[in-house]
Amino acid sequence: MHSSVVHLLRPHWILYTSHRLGPQLQPRSVPWSPVCKMWQMHSPRSMHEHSARSQEASRASNGTELKSLRYKLGPLRFHEVADGEAVGLILALQIILTLDHVDDITIYLDNQAVAQAVGNRKPKASHYLYDGLHRLISAAHRKHKQLCLHIRWIPGHKDVVGNERADALAKDAASGNVSRTARFPEMLRRSLPRNLVSMRKTFKKETMGRVRHLWTLSARYRRLRNVDAQCLRPMGYQKLIRPLSRMHSSILVQLRTQHAPLNVHLHRIKKIPSPACPNCGHPSETVRHFLLRCPAYHNARSRLVNKLGREAYSLPPLLSKARCIPALMAFIRETGRLRNVFANIPDVRQSPNTES
Repeated sequence: MHSSVVHLLRPHWILYTSHRLGPQLQPRSVPWSPVCKMWQMHSPRSMHEHSARSQEASRASNGTELKSLRYKLGPLRFHEVADGEAVGLILALQIILTLDHVDDITIYLDNQAVAQAVGNRKPKASHYLYDGLHRLISAAHRKHKQLCLHIRWIPGHKDVVGNERADALAKDAASGNVSRTARFPEMLRRSLPRNLVSMRKTFKKETMGRVRHLWTLSARYRRLRNVDAQCLRPMGYQKLIRPLSRMHSSILVQLRTQHAPLNVHLHRIKKIPSPACPNCGHPSETVRHFLLRCPAYHNARSRLVNKLGREAYSLPPLLSKARCIPALMAFIRETGRLRNVFANIPDVRQSPNTES
């Protein structure tokens, strides 16, 4: 029987760059080094085509544009914005490799996460891009023996010189006007692997969208939205009942679903002959009547109003806001209306957190 050994692979590159995250200079006075790089990543809603794109432009110290590269990464559902930023760095290094006689180069970017990731040796999603970046950095140092490469962060959208040109290049790349494939480094001449994190986010977003759509078609949604405006949030209710005991969460569920042991529900399931309120004679003892209108509980309701203010006059906040639940349970206990089913209802703050 053969045994296999799994080796933990770690990046073998050495960081040959300096990178600083603090603001260096005022945005308008940032000088162009032999290669100064800027790019913009736009929201897909602002473009006709949903895509992530990267572009790179090099300028001489007098501001004259020397070279530019445009690369279309692909749909945002398959790639993170940070992937586009990393590809932009790769394009900057590719431009550096095409230049002659350079010794001091500064790359400016407006994404701190990517600037920090340049020196991060811990494997993560899309780390292959940074491995390729460091291979290009090593190649640049082999070609330019005296090369001093700096990667610096600057604030974005602050009228930095070259920003408008970079914006135009990004739009060109999004529309499909990209540079020739032969000008790209080897790793960009084929389709890049899809980002697993981005695909998970997209899958979750699309799944939750379908769930919300199906939920809005349900008759239960049409009833529940009258007592909970946030009922479309999948984790909202779980977060609401997490600190509650089993008794409190059971009462809350029954009130929200109109299945509380009040006469309207008991009459509907044929347990009593009449749905009328036993205290004031109202023809329907609903949850709304019990909590908001029945004059028999005027004193208890006054104390509820003193605690909650105007929220005590509306079912949605009473049944869906965490800060209202303790006062609501105190009101129900004081009325004694549900004593036959729930006996003595304790205060919410005294309820055990282990039962949820």
